[in-house]
Amino acid sequence: MAERQSTGMRNFKLQHGSVKKAIDGGVIKIYSGSQPASPDSPMAGTLLCTLTAASGARTDETRAEAQITLGGSSGDISSIEVGASEAAAVEILNETVTFTTDLTTTAAAVAQSINAKQSVPKYEARSSGANVIIKAMPRTGTTPNLYSISCTVSTMTATVVSFGSNASLQSGVSQSNGLLWGSVVSGVLYKSSQVWSGVNVASGTAGCFRICSTEVDANGTSTTALRIDGSIATSGADVTMLNTSLTSGATTTVSSFSVTDPAS
Repeated sequence: MAERQSTGMRNFKLQHGSVKKAIDGGVIKIYSGSQPASPDSPMAGTLLCTLTAASGARTDETRAEAQITLGGSSGDISSIEVGASEAAAVEILNETVTFTTDLTTTAAAVAQSINAKQSVPKYEARSSGANVIIKAMPRTGTTPNLYSISCTVSTMTATVVSFGSNASLQSGVSQSNGLLWGSVVSGVLYKSSQVWSGVNVASGTAGCFRICSTEVDANGTSTTALRIDGSIATSGADVTMLNTSLTSGATTTVSSFSVTDPAS
């Protein structure tokens, strides 16, 4: 078996940033049994341990969401700015989007343009009907809840629901006790100096691991979840452990860990 990245991870890495940005502040879950054929699939084994910062109680992040609802049958949207104030606003639309076919098609084009824009900070977007849902990046926590959105449109309309202002959208919640990653050397991302450990929740033989992002991962089938899977054994695996037999209630500590982004 080999270390594998999920579809969501590969898409995020190519479109929005890096592996480190995706998993910094996340967790590592250790399971019994073999890793699945794809990280898009659930782990079949028993969850034995979740590694956090020094075994601290984990709070998963909720990434803040905002929404723009388009209206009309012609025109364009030429700007979308996000920020805590007008002076600090950041343009997140890559290029002007002209009304095409219908509002559903146009909203999808707006979301695509937002995803293409390499703004600082970066945002990602998806569409649903005439709605464009804008989502903050991992580890931004509660900060975007203070941000407002302004749109420049011609002929068509844009109704805005800013971050943290509507119960139907996610308000940002910060993660706690997540695992922090360190430096990258020659295509390898290394563990930071932080203590990575967890109290075992079940007894069994460690056979595989799953690195999860800051957000909750319920171990379901997903092509959007940010995941990296790998094997565990006493030798010849992605992660080597001197003793793969874990006992419920004992503490598992990881002293070294790395993720390799393959050259081919």
